[in-house]
Amino acid sequence: LAEELERIAGYAWARIERAEVAGRTVTLKVKYGDFTIITRSKSFSTPVPDQAAFAAAGQALLGALHPLPKGIRLLGLGLHNLIEINSEIPAQLGLAI
Repeated sequence: LAEELERIAGYAWARIERAEVAGRTVTLKVKYGDFTIITRSKSFSTPVPDQAAFAAAGQALLGALHPLPKGIRLLGLGLHNLIEINSEIPAQLGLAI
């Protein structure tokens, strides 16, 4: 599971970089074999600085679930409480007229 979570973190971090955003909350989503879903998250006071810190936070959240009560079907790792990296120019919001 730890190896798979590292792979997922790499894919997620690539999307985060393409979107040019940063975030303060790492969220782990786990779907078990019986389709029950749990989420666990950890928030930080500053944005997550890099992929290594992002993956480490995910690994810590996954490690807190051991021993696993049942088999896992799906794992997801996300970043929330997002801010734009280049946000010195405020975005102009459009109006639906």
